[in-house]
Amino acid sequence: MTTSVMNLLRQARTTTVLSVNASVRLVVVPDRLGGHLVPEVVVHLTSLPRRVAILGRHRVALETIQAPAWYQEGSLRREFDIVHPHMSALLTDLTSRSEQYLAGLRMGERLDEVEAFGRALSVIHRELAAADRMRRGWIARRGYEVRGCAFDLAPDDLLSLEHCPAALASDTRLPKGVAPKLSEGYGLLFVVSGSNSEEGAGEPTTLHMYRRSPHSLPEIPEVGVGRMWQRDDILGGIPLIDEADGASFPSGNLPDPDDQVRDVQWSETIAVARCQLELLEASDEYVKLAVSHERIEEVAALREEVGLLAGPRPRR
Repeated sequence: MTTSVMNLLRQARTTTVLSVNASVRLVVVPDRLGGHLVPEVVVHLTSLPRRVAILGRHRVALETIQAPAWYQEGSLRREFDIVHPHMSALLTDLTSRSEQYLAGLRMGERLDEVEAFGRALSVIHRELAAADRMRRGWIARRGYEVRGCAFDLAPDDLLSLEHCPAALASDTRLPKGVAPKLSEGYGLLFVVSGSNSEEGAGEPTTLHMYRRSPHSLPEIPEVGVGRMWQRDDILGGIPLIDEADGASFPSGNLPDPDDQVRDVQWSETIAVARCQLELLEASDEYVKLAVSHERIEEVAALREEVGLLAGPRPRR
């Protein structure tokens, strides 16, 4: 069955069966020490015969022993301290002063003392909240794209198997063409099969995606070498074509490339806003107190932004 379906795909009016936009990114993950970077593979698939568009993400797990500096907890806070030493020193000083004046406020016995401490705290908290906002914004935007590319897959770029098991051997022979580039750069392999179960129930032909770590990441030359392929059941089972369809594809417009770019930008905007909130939640008690006093509108705006952006993106 698989052979006949592959023949149908080759006889179709287009040589492109699947359009793949893939990128490897380092994304910011907040932690109790101030945030670090985690590698992530972003895949945008468009099955041309069925006009099915799917956007998916997969985070690459690294062994702690071989993990680079950017993968360690608090690495972004430490980088901020190096890049902005004066701002870092100011934040430390303001935090210390906040602690001192709060203690003075609690121990104040006369009304004029309490008022003086209160006025001083108001100034300290305003400056501390502003400086922390600058640091959180800097950390939240430290993610970047390592590499990215768009691929148009022809039938010969797909690995043809009778069944799609949960895992494939690391030395599975890859098709020629773009398959080796997808494997090395992005840890992706696409398999076409006449069944999406290991028992081979004879279901319509579908495309499955397998993942493993890319061969290299910043400061790690060999990450995914020798690792087995794992089937992605979330993005798997994309319908292609079955024998009853012949070479006739449904009509319809292909996804607008500009829309794909805006979808990625939209999701990145959500990530930055959410990251700033999570960084605030992981801050020390004096920063939280300062922000709650002086930047309550900012926190409310961030929460509203995350809520609005998490909904459907308005189309032009």
